[in-house]
Amino acid sequence: MFDPLTVAHEIKSPFKSKDRTFRNTLITIWHKDPCKDGSDDSCGWFMRARHGNKEVLKKIQSEFDFNFKHNYWFDKKGKQVFSTIGTLVQMYNAATWIYFKYNRKKRDKFMRKYLFDIIQLAENPIDCMGNDITGKFYLSTKSNMLSEDRFNGFAGMIYSDICRRERKWYQHPKWHIHHWVIKFDVFRNFKRRYFDRCSICRNRLKGSAAYTDWNSTKVWCHECEKTTVKQNVDSNLRATV
Repeated sequence: MFDPLTVAHEIKSPFKSKDRTFRNTLITIWHKDPCKDGSDDSCGWFMRARHGNKEVLKKIQSEFDFNFKHNYWFDKKGKQVFSTIGTLVQMYNAATWIYFKYNRKKRDKFMRKYLFDIIQLAENPIDCMGNDITGKFYLSTKSNMLSEDRFNGFAGMIYSDICRRERKWYQHPKWHIHHWVIKFDVFRNFKRRYFDRCSICRNRLKGSAAYTDWNSTKVWCHECEKTTVKQNVDSNLRATV
């Protein structure tokens, strides 16, 4: 189950709220993904390696495989030879060399521009590639440190990051005009306030918060939502007793 709609742009009201903290949205422009590859992101809103050039990805994977087999970056047990930062810099250096078609100036320009980000990607304690490079999870689970999936994963993550950084602003899916779905929030709010009724208690929603199901076929008020949540919590507590 997935939703192909993503908010691309919002046109705000020129007037602020009474407390001057926000402006209501008049028009919302959604990007509706065509789901051509069976996922909800065939356009590459959150760009992955599969959205790039498959031939370039294969060349990067081949280059990584060569370095792994000859123990340039990792030893025979799959443990890193360089430091974590040094290993990741070497990977980016090899991947950008192929991505920019062996153009040294473009490769060096990319590495100088994003060197800090690469270092952070190696050492950030929350979201980084450091644990994959050191094999922290492979050692704890006794998985194969020399598995092909591990090394291909490195190539895929680095290639997708390069693609995201090199993508021009106008190439982003939010500018796919042919995929736009325009919704006028002011009309929707007017209809919801004066015509829609709660599907549970049948009262008018007026200005209260509204909740809908996945397909937006039903709408219910905040009070009914609280009652439903409370009933679900009580039933779960009774089931665990």
